[in-house]
Order: sequence, then structure tokens, then C-alpha cells
Amino acid sequence: MDQEELARRAKVLVVTVRRLEGPDGLSRVAPATPDGVRRVLESAGAEFIEEGVKRRKRSPEEVEARVQAGAENRGRVR
Repeated sequence: MDQEELARRAKVLVVTVRRLEGPDGLSRVAPATPDGVRRVLESAGAEFIEEGVKRRKRSPEEVEARVQAGAENRGRVR
């Protein structure tokens, strides 16, 4: 997910996402902002661990749901 998409989903400006990514990011944004961004990232499959962030393994049900959604999207006329 790029910065623009993350910002859109978290309902913040792209500049806010860029501030968060900086070395002193947490001190440069509103207190609730990091939680909102974290929720978006977690819903996209990120897992926050002590060492940083890793991609969360998807359950078989999540994989199947993504496959079904992809099949439905391929069937749409653009």
C-alpha cells in the first residue's frame, strides 16, 4: 500500500503519513493519529512485533475470501 492509499484509508493527509515515517514522527502528529494508521495497516495484514512490522500470515478463510473477491472483480466490466 502506498502513502496515498494509507492516508486515504486512515483519513489523514499524505504529509501526516510522511511525518509518522520520520525519525521523530510520533511527536509531530495528533495523539490519535498513530492508532488510526496502525489499525489500517493491521487490517491490510501488517503485524506489529517488538522488532518492527511484519506481514501477518492469512488464515485459510482470509485467503479464500481474497480469492473470491478477486474472481468477482475480474468479472466486472470496466
